[in-house]
Amino acid sequence: MKIGLALGGGAARGLAHIGVLQVLERERIPIHIIVGCSIGALIGGVYAQTRSIAAVKEVAARMLKSEAVEKMGLDFMSEEGLRLPKDAGIEDIFNYLKFHFSLIKVFNRPYFFDPELVDELFRFISTARIEGFPIRFAAVATDLIAAEEVLIQKGPLRDAVRASSAIPGVFPPLKKDQRLLVDGSSTNTVPALEVRNLGADGVIAVDVSKDIHRIGKLDNALNILYRVDEIASHLLTRQRLHAADVIIRPHVGHVVWADFDRMEELIQKGVDAAESMLPAIERMLGASPWMRRWRTVSKFFKGFLRK
Repeated sequence: MKIGLALGGGAARGLAHIGVLQVLERERIPIHIIVGCSIGALIGGVYAQTRSIAAVKEVAARMLKSEAVEKMGLDFMSEEGLRLPKDAGIEDIFNYLKFHFSLIKVFNRPYFFDPELVDELFRFISTARIEGFPIRFAAVATDLIAAEEVLIQKGPLRDAVRASSAIPGVFPPLKKDQRLLVDGSSTNTVPALEVRNLGADGVIAVDVSKDIHRIGKLDNALNILYRVDEIASHLLTRQRLHAADVIIRPHVGHVVWADFDRMEELIQKGVDAAESMLPAIERMLGASPWMRRWRTVSKFFKGFLRK
């Protein structure tokens, strides 16, 4: 039985994917296929290449502690940065003005951050070719020119992750093979069907999307645009998840997309959610007698070695 994993997009919330992978590895649940979107492509790609949770954590930590992240100042680009608190201090006012004046950039060019800065951020991702990985891997991106979803299954991992993570208007699109590629979340938030189409018999999907019920005052055009985007993303995610056999939903929907400094907390959220869904995963695996015997034997030896 081939098990596939669909890792959804969600920026900082996607750090919970690490915790999910940690539990699946600990429980010896075999993963044969991984398809990721945005940060799901980053975490899933590194794991597909290395089969190592430690390697995934190292790459994520190095990226988040890099000078590139500090220069980007992603914290002031969060949705909360659109509003000035009533009890705002000097720092709050500075960040608020910094964000709004910085928006002027996008009226004269197609992205917020310079390509050189983005190159610096993604230099921690390997350039090894996807087709040589021990776990079959693919990343979802969106082609702005053809207006269609693109499944990247070949080429350097760094290019695949960059394309799948290129937030429209924020990171520069990736030009590749007559395509102009941006974040896969624009067309496919949780690529469960793609995992199925690549040959998985059982599909585990990890949804780290934002809580739809969170809503502030719709008192300006930007807030309304954010709300419309939330609704569209929510409905798209629901549709895509129909292809999954098991859906893992870490309790991270309330987390702001730029809260990357909560890495350990978010990883633990992934661990908790994956552990709560182990019975459902066991039922899915139960369709294979060979797999059931293997799980029983591996659990016995794992328990014996702990004694």
